[in-house]
Amino acid sequence: MLPRRVTGLAISLLALPYLALAGDYDGCTTVSQIPWLNTANDPWDWGLSPRVAVWFTKRDTDVPARLPLEYQVDTGSCGIIATKDDVKFDDLTEKITANIGYQWLSSSEILYTGWWVWRWVWFNKGDPAKEVKSYVQVLAIDQKLTKCEHWDPSQGASCTGSTPDPNPKTQLMGISWGRMYDGQPQGDPTRNPLLQVKKAGSGDINHFCPGWILDSYGINLGLDNTRWPPGGPPGSEGPIEVKLGTDPGADPAAPPSPVPYHYAWGEIPGCVQVQNPTDTSPEPCVEASILLDTGMNPDKASIRLPQSNVNTLSRTGSHELNPGHTVTVKVGNRGWTLWQIETYTNNDTPFYNCDITPEKTTVYADDPMYHSPARFPFANVGRHAYRRMDTGFDPRRGRARIIPHPLLQPGVPQKLDPYCVGGCGMGCACRACSP
Repeated sequence: MLPRRVTGLAISLLALPYLALAGDYDGCTTVSQIPWLNTANDPWDWGLSPRVAVWFTKRDTDVPARLPLEYQVDTGSCGIIATKDDVKFDDLTEKITANIGYQWLSSSEILYTGWWVWRWVWFNKGDPAKEVKSYVQVLAIDQKLTKCEHWDPSQGASCTGSTPDPNPKTQLMGISWGRMYDGQPQGDPTRNPLLQVKKAGSGDINHFCPGWILDSYGINLGLDNTRWPPGGPPGSEGPIEVKLGTDPGADPAAPPSPVPYHYAWGEIPGCVQVQNPTDTSPEPCVEASILLDTGMNPDKASIRLPQSNVNTLSRTGSHELNPGHTVTVKVGNRGWTLWQIETYTNNDTPFYNCDITPEKTTVYADDPMYHSPARFPFANVGRHAYRRMDTGFDPRRGRARIIPHPLLQPGVPQKLDPYCVGGCGMGCACRACSP
């Protein structure tokens, strides 16, 4: 059984009122899948960030290298971050036309600086039925700064208190949305390779509807009526579907300004509650943007709250919650029913590969020296959530979906976590799932 400190991952399977109508994807017939680099037919266990095989060329007609590169897929950033060698960057000619670029990964406290250059990005090369090609700007990096706790565009390539990485080899493919509103102004949707697709399998690109479902086997690229079936009426079982807005805290009454092929949607709306076990009064569930980040270790979560909410908590010097605090995360739109996707009791004993909830939760408030006014509250749930749910994104209609695994459905007998079958592979003890 799971330790008592884990109070369970509760997911309501009631669908939102009928948001998707029959025929939403009529005519959308071109789809493909980009598989994780894993043993054939084995689900990804999410102990590590998933990786995919990638090729780069400068022209559509160029012949890619024989062997692929392995790039980490990150749902906490937007845009490809690559070494100059990987993309064959020419310092003499390309700096003349390329734009200087910055990408700040706030949860990892890393700042990348370099040059945005146009490249063809290939997936599934050699398999005509599944081959995918995108044309997108890639950040060829000059510098990687670690321990970059605070940054904004006015600082450019510098970050106070940071440390240069002497070997900044990075292979990262960010596929998130909404990050441009929270620390990554250059990570707009035009730099997302999954939203700049020029070829998808053997189908007609005119029948390709952008979007994807992320599951334990890979990226299911392109939406159709099978991959994104209509949501049912109230009371039916099905995925959780939420409307996306613009910047954090905005009502999703209208789409944001269009950018090529799609809209610059905000992150998943919801709320987060952090309860001190010594506090007899219940804390409110604070409205926040919710991120399920494949780039964050499964034993960690990071939450930004207003200072008044942080004052009620007991934390270490590094802002980590002391053991015993309860964290609850919900998703949904303001004024609608919110769906709880997890609740857990924080503890400082890590079980890196097997745990289904974080063991180390950082909770902080914005420092007014760097952020005044304070930014909208934010909860980075991390990678562990993908062990219990798949996620989907529809950039045309501004929808996100959370699709619970069958293991969590009411009435289904509890059994061993499927990712523990056959051993963990990281030397930790597998444990049964609790209701």
